[in-house]
This record gives sequence, structure tokens and C-alpha cells, in this order.
Amino acid sequence: MRQPANPIIARTGNRTVAGLPGWEVEEQFPYHLEYREQDVDTKRVLRFQAEMTATSDVSIILYDEPGVFRWQPPFQREALTAAEMHPILVRVTAAVTLLGVRPIWETMPMERERTDWPVILAEVQALLRRA
Repeated sequence: MRQPANPIIARTGNRTVAGLPGWEVEEQFPYHLEYREQDVDTKRVLRFQAEMTATSDVSIILYDEPGVFRWQPPFQREALTAAEMHPILVRVTAAVTLLGVRPIWETMPMERERTDWPVILAEVQALLRRA
């Protein structure tokens, strides 16, 4: 018997993954990755810097810049907090993994490294088990 499609996260194209509630990730490698959220009234876009690698264990480096991330205009007024970024980082990491890309996150500057990466990675694994 065929497994039903995952209602939480699914690949929707060669370069896109979508999930609930109303988010999508599109890889625009080699330089960017876009995360989008949409509800009835609003469509917001967050862009991550990316860099391709030539190593066997990592396909892409994604840059986490705490305190710098802002939604693209017209929603750019305030930087996203660490708590707001947490689910986004989970979704982006799960999405690129589902696309077959092996990511690593680099925090810029290094001294602003997040302390919740183990939790984020555990949540990614839980989300992917549903895929």
C-alpha cells in the first residue's frame, strides 16, 4: 500500500519545498535561498545568503546572521528575533535536506552562534521523518 503524501512538508518542484502552515523554500543556488510565508493577507520573503562547496560531506553553506535578518520590503522594519528565527531555520534546513542538499550553517559573526542548534536539528529530523 502506498504511503499518503506528507501533509506537513513536501517537495513541490525541482527547487522548491512547501509546508504547513503556509510556507515555502526555494533554493536559488549558488548565492541565495528564499523562505516565504503566506497567509490570507500577507506574503513575506526572507532571503538567506548561500555558498556552494566542493566537499563531499557538505553541498551548501547557509549563513545565519543573528540580529540582521529582516523580511524583504515592505515588511523590513524590525529584525527577526532568535525566537522568530527558530522555526524558520528548522523549515529551511528540512527543506534543503529534502531537496537532496547537504547543508551546514555558518554564523556571522562567529561569537553570535545560536545555542539552540541541537534542538533545531532534532526538530528537522522529526519533520523529515514525516516526509
